[in-house]
Amino acid sequence: MNTSDYRQMFDTVVSYNVTSKLSLMTNYDYGRGDRVAAFPNPVWWTGVAGYLKYQFNDGWAYATRYEYYNDHFGFTTGTAQHINEFTETFERKVAGNLITRLEYRRDMSNRPTLFKGATPVNHQDTIEAGLIYAFDLKELH
Repeated sequence: MNTSDYRQMFDTVVSYNVTSKLSLMTNYDYGRGDRVAAFPNPVWWTGVAGYLKYQFNDGWAYATRYEYYNDHFGFTTGTAQHINEFTETFERKVAGNLITRLEYRRDMSNRPTLFKGATPVNHQDTIEAGLIYAFDLKELH
């Protein structure tokens, strides 16, 4: 059996509710696969993330997230690089199933693979505002 062409992906998620208001989650990914002519062995990539969410009350919540991704060979992103990201989210349940979110995100790379206009840069900032209608509130807690 030829197994040299298989691509593998391992994704592990662990979550823990510390209290009814505080929840933690971590995520680890490992991918391996395709042989690339420039490398004698299959390429591989890894990622890890940590999340924290605090529910102040029924209407307000805060979440923070950090992620790290290492594309050792540039197979998944096109450039061998280390990528870091953190996101801060404020959430407000307006009424019933209607939720608003305000989010700030910063992406960083050790290589200038992000863009500001047409100029390659090694970091970028994003601010987002969202309006969400949840069909099942059980999924939000």
